[in-house]
Amino acid sequence: MKKKPAEISEKKLSHWQDLIDSIPHPISVLDNNFRFVLANKAWLDLFSLSYEQIKNMKCYELIHHQKRHINKCPLILSIKNKSFAQNIVYNRKFKKHFLYQSLPIKNHPELIYHSIINLEDIKKILPEIKHYEELHIKSRGAFLNMLEDITEAYEQREKLFMSLIKAMINALDAKSPWTKGHSIRVAGYVEQIAQKMNYSENDIKNCQLAGLLHDIGKIGTYDYLLNKTELLTPKERKKMQEHPVKGSNILNEIEQLEGVVPFIKYHHERIDGKGYPEGLSGDNIPMGSRILHVADSYDAMTSDRPYREKMGIPYAVSELKKQTGKQFDKVVVKAFLDCLEIF
Repeated sequence: MKKKPAEISEKKLSHWQDLIDSIPHPISVLDNNFRFVLANKAWLDLFSLSYEQIKNMKCYELIHHQKRHINKCPLILSIKNKSFAQNIVYNRKFKKHFLYQSLPIKNHPELIYHSIINLEDIKKILPEIKHYEELHIKSRGAFLNMLEDITEAYEQREKLFMSLIKAMINALDAKSPWTKGHSIRVAGYVEQIAQKMNYSENDIKNCQLAGLLHDIGKIGTYDYLLNKTELLTPKERKKMQEHPVKGSNILNEIEQLEGVVPFIKYHHERIDGKGYPEGLSGDNIPMGSRILHVADSYDAMTSDRPYREKMGIPYAVSELKKQTGKQFDKVVVKAFLDCLEIF
C-alpha cells in the first residue's frame, strides 16, 4: 500500500534531529495541527522542557500562552499563503519580544503537512533594541511603531532561510578542520563560473546555494573518515560516496531549495558516466551539478587534505584540462579557466 505524503514526511523529518540540534538558536518543526514534531536542544533549553513534555503540546500554548491560535500568527499565515511569514511576538514568561518566523514544508504542491518555526531574541539580533525599549517607558506608541518598523525590515523571506543555511555550514565546518571553509570557497568559484556563463541573477543564486550546501550530507559521515590520514579503503570510499544522496534527503522538502537539490545530488557525476550516485552522463547531468563538480574538484586539488598536501594551482589547471570531456564539462571548464585568466 502506498504511504500517505504525511507519513513519508514524518519519516524524513525524523532524520533531521541531529541537524537541527547543531543549530544554535531555537528551531522546531510542527505538524498542520500545530503540534510539535521536532524541537532542537536550543528550543528545549529556552523553555526548560524535555522532548517528551513538548511533543504533545500545541505551539500556541507555549509561544502565545493562548488556548487557540491568533489570526496574525506567522504559522497560520504561512500555512494559509503557502509561504514564509514572520511577526514580532511577546512572550509573557520571559518578558521578551521574539522574532517569530514560520516556513512551510510541502509534500505536495497543494498540501502542507509541517512547518519550520524559528525564534530569535530581538535583543540579540538588534542590539539597538535597548534604546527603543527605553522609549517604550515614555511612549507605548513609539515602541509599537518601532516594532512595526522592525517587522517590515525583516519582511524578506531569505532572513530565516539564510540563517539556517549558515548554521548548517557552521555545523559541517565544525566536524573537521579539513572541511572548514571549503563550502564557502566552492560557492565563490561557482558564482564566478555562473556569471561568466551569463546566468540570470536567480540562477546564480541557486548555484551559490548549491555550492554552500553541496557537502551537507557529510554531517552524517563518521568523523574518522573525514580526518583519516591514509587513503580510504573501498568500503570506506563507498560510505563517503553516500553524502550527495544524504544531502539531498536532508534538503529535499525545503521549498526554496527545490531547484538546488538536484545540483547537490548529482555533483559527483561525470560526463563519461563513471561518477556517482547514478552514473549519469553528458547532458543528463544538470548543468548546475557540472558547474559544482568543477568548482569542488578545483578546491579539493588546491587545498590540503588529511592524506596529502595541496597539489597547487598549476596541477589543478592541468588536471581540469586533461579531464575535460571525460570527468568535466567542456563549457564549464572553459568558463572557469577564463575566470582564472589562465586558459
